[in-house]
Amino acid sequence: MNKILLFLFLFYSSIVAAQFEKDSLAFNFHFKWKTENIEVNKNYITKTDTLQLNSIKFYISAVEINYSDDSKQTEKNSYHLIDIENDKSFKIANNAEKNISKIIFFLRVLS
Repeated sequence: MNKILLFLFLFYSSIVAAQFEKDSLAFNFHFKWKTENIEVNKNYITKTDTLQLNSIKFYISAVEINYSDDSKQTEKNSYHLIDIENDKSFKIANNAEKNISKIIFFLRVLS
């Protein structure tokens, strides 16, 4: 089951980072099963089995924002629980004056 969840996250999800407020950056995680959005407690059919997800939760940590001027902002010793059933975006402080070139973070999937 853990391998399936990790596979789902890595290959059928997308992460959108957008600036909604000044000096704030929000992450939105979108989970997909083939082409449809994943819903909790819904059955999904594989070639050999049926899968039902009761919850999708994971932690992200050590968020690092790299800017186009080669500077970076790092959240050290921070852990954020992301829950698919909680539609509030995860927000962190951001330097609104700079262009973001990439965002790096660690991921831990709960079993």
